[in-house]
Formats: sequence, C-alpha cells, structure tokens
Amino acid sequence: MLISRLQDPSAIVLEALYSKPSAITPIMLSDSTTYISSLCASVSSQAKHKRAILRLHLSHLASHLWTIADPSIQDDIFHRILFPFLLFTKPRQKTAELVWDIITEHLSGTSSSNTLTWLSDCATLVKTQTIASDGTESADLMNQVNFDVSAKIAGV
Repeated sequence: MLISRLQDPSAIVLEALYSKPSAITPIMLSDSTTYISSLCASVSSQAKHKRAILRLHLSHLASHLWTIADPSIQDDIFHRILFPFLLFTKPRQKTAELVWDIITEHLSGTSSSNTLTWLSDCATLVKTQTIASDGTESADLMNQVNFDVSAKIAGV
C-alpha cells in the first residue's frame, strides 16, 4: 500500500511518505524489486518531470535507502533510476543538474561500491565543469560534460 504512494503526483503526499525515513525505508527494502519498479514508473511516467517530486524521491533514495541497501540493490537502483538522468540534454538540463547535485550531496565520499567510486569522480567532474564554464555556449558545455562523463564511465 505505501509503495503504491510513490506514484502519487502530489509533493505533499510524498513529503508525508518520506517524513519518517526510519519507518518507511525498511518497508521499501523488504520488497526492493517492487519498490524499484514502482519508483522507476513514477520517475519515468511524466514526460516533463516535476523537479520537486524527483528531488523528494531521489533525496530519500540517496540519503536513506542507499546506505543500507545491498550492493546488488544499489546497482539496480543506479542502472534503473539514476543512470537515465545523468547525461545533459537541452530539455533535461535542470533535471541532470538536480541528479548530479543529489549524487554530490548524498553519495560522494561513500565508497560502498565500485559504482560509487567512479560516480563520485564524475560528480566532481560535472561540478567543476559547470562552475568553471566561462560563457561557453550551453549546448557545447553540455556536450563536453556528457563526453567527459562517458569517458570516465568507460574508464578512458
């Protein structure tokens, strides 16, 4: 029942859902497959994501659930929920920035998996390039960041 509330489009409902992370997180982890599928459906169901809703979901995920999840669940979360938002495009630029901010805030510095090691390096790279932009055209900067992140992921 609670997991079905993940797809609610109301920020008020989601804030209430996530207000007691010590109570809700074990419930979500007890059926991680359903939780991840429901969260995937929630974040991918909207053509244009409401960033406030996405922030609520991903902040809870990164700050509470990730820290106690098994590595296999972390990998599933990464591939199905985080990865689709990592690259910049013109329509999703603000969403990608939001996801990188959450990664930087909650996941960088934790070394519980190999995924986090290179992801943390990528977050630093993204932050450095977006801060150091010197008037570079937005599309050019996004392309460069995407190229650098892809190279880092590929181990180049």
